Amino acid sequence: LRQIQPLAEGESYYLAVDPTGTGSFPVKTLSYHKANMTVGDSIVFKNIPLGKRDVFTLRAAKDMFTTIEVKQPTEKSGSTGTLSVRVTGGIAPYKMTLQSEHMSVFNRTTSDSIQSADGLIEGKYLLTTTDHVGNKAENEFQISKTGITEIPSMNPSDGSSDFFANVSVSPNPTANGYVGVQVELSEAAPLDMALYTTGGALVSRQTNMPDTYFSTKVYLPQPGVYLLTLQSGSKERTFKLVRK
Repeated sequence: LRQIQPLAEGESYYLAVDPTGTGSFPVKTLSYHKANMTVGDSIVFKNIPLGKRDVFTLRAAKDMFTTIEVKQPTEKSGSTGTLSVRVTGGIAPYKMTLQSEHMSVFNRTTSDSIQSADGLIEGKYLLTTTDHVGNKAENEFQISKTGITEIPSMNPSDGSSDFFANVSVSPNPTANGYVGVQVELSEAAPLDMALYTTGGALVSRQTNMPDTYFSTKVYLPQPGVYLLTLQSGSKERTFKLVRK
């Protein structure tokens, strides 16, 4: 609970339920239930039917939000990726736009809260969903034949290595999910830090004003492998982070 407090303006607590019992929370079968009330350090949910195999977790979100599931392509020639998305809350119909490198992949308006797209080639994507009254949700993800951990970083010979004078990520692996990140640049510049899951979904992002030294913490919400991307202009470095 401490990881999702305090609530941001307009947010509420939701119980996310996975009926498969796997803890993977598939987009097409999971369900969300908004909290009835919060009393002290307790969150109250009422009248929620739970099966014997159900797995649940908490989520903080606004009245409309989207959940994505990305299936990465294989190494097979011609293989492409797929996207599944669930819209929770809001007022239908929903306008969805999917862009890759500033090019439109699709633009659709639908009343169906579950949508999918296939045939996605390698690259970075931005999904924007807007409901009938203007509520907006965005999701960033990456399609890569070798998975999210293979996002290409700049070759050291192009000056990227010299630009990132010193980078420290510790502890890695982490037991409690927290990883300290210290970045020293060779010159004052803005820095964008993005944390991705192995499924290609954006977990968190920090945008920093120009400086030569940055110190922060990122949080890995579940055990597994993550990718931390540091980007400043055309310079980019990537690091694999692991939570036990």
